[in-house]
Amino acid sequence: MKFRRRRGLGGTLRGRPSPEEEPAHEGDAGAKEAGAPSEPPASPGRRRQGGGGRGWFGPRQRRRLLPALLLVGLFALGYLVATRWIFPGGSTGPTGDVARVPDLVGLATDGATRSLGEVGLTLEVGARVPHPKAPEGAVIAQTPLPGQYARPGAPVQVTLSSGPQRRKVPDLRGFSARQGRIVLERLGFTTTVDSTRSDIQRGQVVGSRPDAGQDLQLPAQVTVLVSRGPAVARVPDLSGRHVEDVPAALRDAGLSLGEVTYDPAAFAAAGRVIAQDPPPGFSLRRGGSVSIRVAGPGPRTPPDSASAPGADAGGGR
Repeated sequence: MKFRRRRGLGGTLRGRPSPEEEPAHEGDAGAKEAGAPSEPPASPGRRRQGGGGRGWFGPRQRRRLLPALLLVGLFALGYLVATRWIFPGGSTGPTGDVARVPDLVGLATDGATRSLGEVGLTLEVGARVPHPKAPEGAVIAQTPLPGQYARPGAPVQVTLSSGPQRRKVPDLRGFSARQGRIVLERLGFTTTVDSTRSDIQRGQVVGSRPDAGQDLQLPAQVTVLVSRGPAVARVPDLSGRHVEDVPAALRDAGLSLGEVTYDPAAFAAAGRVIAQDPPPGFSLRRGGSVSIRVAGPGPRTPPDSASAPGADAGGGR
């Protein structure tokens, strides 16, 4: 009551309330009457953060943070010990007790030995492996690598080239084209395929270029020769020809004369061909034979000298 009197008294003395104060009270009252949400009270956690300095940095949080800080400290201490005493850094260049390894790739054995001797290192020859480009005896690999450092007198192991690899062409006759290519490619050759006429069955290997047994330097290419089968000849028409002209006609066609039979009852003139096997136009392997049938009784066999007249008398004499 005293507060109200004093406030009212102040208002009576001052007159009407100031504009800043009056709308504020009226607005508060109107907001309360309209049921507008009022500002929520500050949470206890916020009060603790602002007031007491607790919250995120309270005793519980400090207890959780302490092991993490201890772990970071131990890591930093270990790193310091390692870099200062166990693995001291120092300068990147060579000191008085180390030598820089030179590049030996491409040098011969004598050149590599001389290059290492200039920096106080020794040469140790390791394996020898084929190389398509490096000549025999040249260094193709080394350990330690060029630019690394080693103690004086330490060995540098090198791998030498045994020169380009060589292979002999195998004998592939009787293989299929696919099998021949597989064999050659596994030996390190590159392959191509060509075909040729041959009496060997179609699709089988009849040879190679270069020939089997040739010693080639890898990489090299070998051509596999595959049979297209035997050459084919077309049988000519022999009907009506005289039997004595048939061998020449067949020879010109790449064929030969086979069996000759005679038909005494044929209506054709004697000695003329009346039938043939195979027939005209038939495709036959080159060198094959053609049988013919000829009109007439056939050639007469000469009488045996033993049965000729007077043989016994002459023999008796």
